[in-house]
Amino acid sequence: MKVCSELHCLPSLTWQEDLLFLLQQEQAGYEFCQKQMAECDAQRQQYLAQRKDRSAGASLPEEKRQRRQHKNKKNYPQFDVREQLFRTTGTDLTQIEGIDVLTAMTVISEAGWDRANGPAKTILFPGYDFRRTTESVATG
Repeated sequence: MKVCSELHCLPSLTWQEDLLFLLQQEQAGYEFCQKQMAECDAQRQQYLAQRKDRSAGASLPEEKRQRRQHKNKKNYPQFDVREQLFRTTGTDLTQIEGIDVLTAMTVISEAGWDRANGPAKTILFPGYDFRRTTESVATG
């Protein structure tokens, strides 16, 4: 069975003009939002690339947890956010249970890039030492 995404492929159906117009408007709105998100992703990627490298040459630990591996979700940024965040912060925050790349990006954008000496350290992540190496974070 051939699936057709175009409305003209369905000649046996009678479309009401007002509903067809509404459907076309919704599709145009969806495509506009996708374009805007792609532009935001490009800007965010450029911004992160300009940030100071705090990884000290360490390599990003491989993600071995199946459910954490990147899935091509339409609303996820279309670049490797985890790698960029690791480079700019010097640690992989996604190794903390319950934090994915979008959560890490939100926390960093609200709390700041370097919280090693700031007061928010104990509020946001009690007991977490931001100066730990990647290896100690990965092993717990």
